[in-house]
Amino acid sequence: MQTANASSYIHEFAHTMLENVLRWGKDSQLVRDWLGIGEIQEHPTAELHEKFAETFEHYMFEGKAPNKGVEGLFARLKAQMISAYRLFRLQRIFDRHLEIRPGPLESKKSRNRDRHFGG
Repeated sequence: MQTANASSYIHEFAHTMLENVLRWGKDSQLVRDWLGIGEIQEHPTAELHEKFAETFEHYMFEGKAPNKGVEGLFARLKAQMISAYRLFRLQRIFDRHLEIRPGPLESKKSRNRDRHFGG
């Protein structure tokens, strides 16, 4: 098993996005054609999954798609990934700032509650 590094998130994201694109995406046929899988073959092989994930990783770091056909798809996937990352970071910031810290009244209420309820 390989150890995780900075590109692991991108690589795993690509596997998930490949499945989503093939299931629901408007670019499903484009990806099928690029990977060389037809409509009959429902799921790509593990080898093709790796090809997609590694190619997407390369795109994220180098900005180069394997061909013009998938360039638009990769750009949209990159935007989705960045958006998800920003949302995750924003959520963590809100969580940190909204952390409840007992004030003077809360502390007194907590002590009284603990005394009455054995907490």
